[in-house]
Parts: sequence; C-alpha cells; structure tokens
Amino acid sequence: MKRFQRTVLVSILTMGLVLPLAAAGVKEQALTDDKLVIMTSFYIPYDFTSKIAGDYAQVTNLVPTGVEPHDWEPSIGDMRRLEKADVLVVNGAGMEAWLDKVLASLSNKNLTVVTLSDGVEFLAEGEHHHDHEDEHEADHDHEDEHEDEHDHEDEHDHGDIDPHTWLDIRNAIIGLGNIMKALKEIDPANASAYQANYDAWEAKFNALDQKYRAGLASVPKKTVVVSHAAFGYMTHAYGFEQEAIEGVFADSEPSPSRMAAIIDLVREHDITTIFTEQLVSPKVAATIARETGVKTAVLDPVEGLSQKDLDAGRDYLSVMEDNLAALIDALR
Repeated sequence: MKRFQRTVLVSILTMGLVLPLAAAGVKEQALTDDKLVIMTSFYIPYDFTSKIAGDYAQVTNLVPTGVEPHDWEPSIGDMRRLEKADVLVVNGAGMEAWLDKVLASLSNKNLTVVTLSDGVEFLAEGEHHHDHEDEHEADHDHEDEHEDEHDHEDEHDHGDIDPHTWLDIRNAIIGLGNIMKALKEIDPANASAYQANYDAWEAKFNALDQKYRAGLASVPKKTVVVSHAAFGYMTHAYGFEQEAIEGVFADSEPSPSRMAAIIDLVREHDITTIFTEQLVSPKVAATIARETGVKTAVLDPVEGLSQKDLDAGRDYLSVMEDNLAALIDALR
C-alpha cells in the first residue's frame, strides 16, 4: 500500500511555489475568483461534482489519472491542498480507507465533507454474488486458503461493505443529490445553478437507469465472469449475477482452486466472455479466457478513466453506456 512518505520529496519540490502563499495565509480560493475549492477522492466524486458545480467551483481530483484508487493515499502535497479546500467530496462506504486518518490530521476545521453514499442502502461484500458452492466444492477450499487475504483486507479497514455503490444508477442519483444539497447550503448565491444542473443530470441518469432495466430484462443468460467483485450493486439492481475471479478489492491473486472453479463455470454455463477492467491487470482473466476458448471484454467499474478517455470527453454516463452494451452482448 502506498504511504505518505513515499512522495515527500516530490511533494516538497512541487509545492515550492505554493508555500509562500500558505505562509502568508492566502487561501487557494482567492486564486480562483472566489470560486469554491473542491477536492474529490477519486474519479466518481470528481465527475459527479463537476456536473453539479459547473463553472461555480474549482474541482480537483486527488487520485492521479490511471491510478487504481483502492490503495491510494494522499501525499503531503495533497494534504496541503486539503488544508486550503472548502469541500472534500468522497464516496464513503469504505472506499477511502485513508479518510478518517486524514481528516483527523487536518487543521482545516472549516472543510465540508460530502459523502455520495449517504442515504444508500449498502450491500455486504459478495452480496448478490453467485457462489455455485454446491456445484464447485473446491470453492470451500478457496475460502480457507484465502484467510490470509481476508486478514490483508482488514489492514485496509475495508469492513464488510461493498463500496462500489455508484454502479446502481439510482445510487449515483443519490450521490448527485447529496452534492447539490451541500453546495446549495455552502454557496446559497449560486443555489439555483446547482439545482438546475442537478435537474438536468438527474434526468439523464434516470434515462440510463431505465435503459439498463429494459436492456437486461430479456437476456437469456444471467451470469457474468468479472475480474473482481465490484459489480454487486449493478447485479442487484438489474437482475443478473457476477462470478468474480478476485474479491471486492482487487489486491490479491486468486487461488488455483478458484481458477479451476471459474474455468468449470465458464465451460458448464456456456459463458462466452471474461470481463476485464481498465485499472486492473487482465493477466488472470486472459489466462482463463485462453483456457476456455472464450473472449475478453471490458466491464468498467468506473473507478478511474485514462487520460485518453478524459481527453475524448468520456464520463460516467458514456462508460456505463458501454458497460450495458457489453453486458447485453455477453448475456444474449
């Protein structure tokens, strides 16, 4: 796991120009025409906040482009930016393992923390995950072999909650609403703009939710194989099952028995696609695909976008559109 000290030298060098301002007590907000200074914990809060804030805030994502956010932690430079921020937007539900430690260490007591998952009905890790334990007794051995991995996950303070709440589009709408309400309270002068932005995006998110329901209602197959168990909220909302090569947090290698169980599942259930992700190595998924003679495709949990995707104007909605097309193709 990354630690704060790994980036101390880089942070000191890159913050050289900012330090004089900090020493003089100059707020970053003064450099942005009195706009709100908002930091976000990874791509999803960044995208949603940008949609609601529009031109009325400077929104900065803490996690660098292309970095898997589960094990990321803020650098000293990030801490300094948080000291001068007005708002920090996070997902919550255990997604930001560093959050409590960082908030406790900040002297910026005026920082408002907005949590996207407030009001969401949480799922436990692995809930709505099709175990096939009766069909694959080797999975019992898999659970025993992975006790050490579970201990490793405890080090991340993951708890028992699946944090990928935004993959149910209704939960994403809750997140948009939480941002809108917070910004209206913090910046009442621009409340009507935040409300209008929410109304426009809420309609688009609702339309995509309905598209998912219609598109997945009639597919004959109901099981997909994915790289890690990030899709519980999606499967729960839209009526299919995930079989994951790895757990909720993609930070461990699957055991041989788990690999064998997935290979058996693919062969026995006429599965045509092994799903990979943008920020997770496709090596294991590709191995299973070669062994079973099926194809690989991307099912993206939208934890982060590449710079190429960002430059092309892609966002949560466009990635989720692609996810729907990939699911329909795999399940028909």
